[in-house]
Amino acid sequence: MEDAPLSVEDHTPVLHLLETLSQHSVPFVAVLRQGKLVGILTRTDVMRILMELAL
Repeated sequence: MEDAPLSVEDHTPVLHLLETLSQHSVPFVAVLRQGKLVGILTRTDVMRILMELAL
């Protein structure tokens, strides 16, 4: 049996997501809205968001 993938709610702040990714060696985090999958975010996605915020 596989472990459940990491997940966050769609309103989770980016910095919390970054912290989650830094603590776990996973390729992506599932994004949920009211318990249903609405997307996935990769490390690259988070880096892109942070770069946009820095500019």
